[in-house]
Amino acid sequence: MANPVVEEYYTNPEGKLRLGIILSNTRLDVDNPTLREWCLVTIRNLTSWSDKIRLDLKALELIEVAPEGKKALDDLGMRDVFQKEVDKLKRKNEKGDLEFDYSNVHFSQVDF
Repeated sequence: MANPVVEEYYTNPEGKLRLGIILSNTRLDVDNPTLREWCLVTIRNLTSWSDKIRLDLKALELIEVAPEGKKALDDLGMRDVFQKEVDKLKRKNEKGDLEFDYSNVHFSQVDF
C-alpha cells in the first residue's frame, strides 16, 4: 500500500531531516512518555507504506548508546534489559565474539 506523496516527502532532504527527528525521539522522555510511542507508530506506518523508506531505514547503522543514555538506563535499572535486547540482534562470529547481525532487522515486519 505505497503512498507516493509520503514516500516522496520522506525521501527528500527536508523529509529525511524530519524522519531523523522522529527516530531520535524513540527513546524514553520523562517529561513526555507518550512521545516515544507516537514516534514508533509513525515509523511503523511509514515503513508499511513505503518500500523506499523501509530500505533507507534498513541501511542505517546501529550506533552505540551515548554515555548519558547508559547512565539513564542504569538509573532506571534497565541497562541489563536493554543489553539483552541488543544482544538478540547479534550473532557470534568465528572468534566467538558477538557482532551485530543485520539479518535480524526486518522493517517489512515491524512490531513496535
